[in-house]
Amino acid sequence: MHRFVFTGALALAALAPRSAHAEWAAGADVGVAIPTQEPEVNPGWIASARAGYRFDLRAVKLGPELGVTYGAYTPVASAKKTIFAFWGGLRLSLELPVVTPFVFARGGFGTGKTDNLPDPDQRATLASGAFVDLGAGVTRRIGSFFELGADAGYAMVEPGKCACARWAHVGANGTFVF
Repeated sequence: MHRFVFTGALALAALAPRSAHAEWAAGADVGVAIPTQEPEVNPGWIASARAGYRFDLRAVKLGPELGVTYGAYTPVASAKKTIFAFWGGLRLSLELPVVTPFVFARGGFGTGKTDNLPDPDQRATLASGAFVDLGAGVTRRIGSFFELGADAGYAMVEPGKCACARWAHVGANGTFVF
């Protein structure tokens, strides 16, 4: 029993916050977006801007974030496809000596839009609803105030009524830390 209590106390001490150390972070993610609903839709690009606060829990950092995401797919048959979302999220990272792996979950409101340019009667198809983005990545701190990394994930706007409402993404990220 004493061993169990001692082990639990050690675990709590290891995860206990340092002397109130936390930091602000603002960054951007850019990459390739690959639609997953319709195979005939070409991949496009996706970009997100985010800002948040990271709580330092020794080896683990917990970071609530707010952000926006915008993406556009390569035109197919004269149709332009775009997505836009506002979101709040949480990033959990593990501070290792060389790199910092992380996972993130984001949720909010998004829209997926298809503009069929040649046909004015079908000018825009819109899917609006809940936005969800789940993913993981790795970063490396460069100097005291900047992190550079790569990430991948899967995102969707529900109800998925257009081809741009569900997509996989892979790209790079950069973050300024204050």
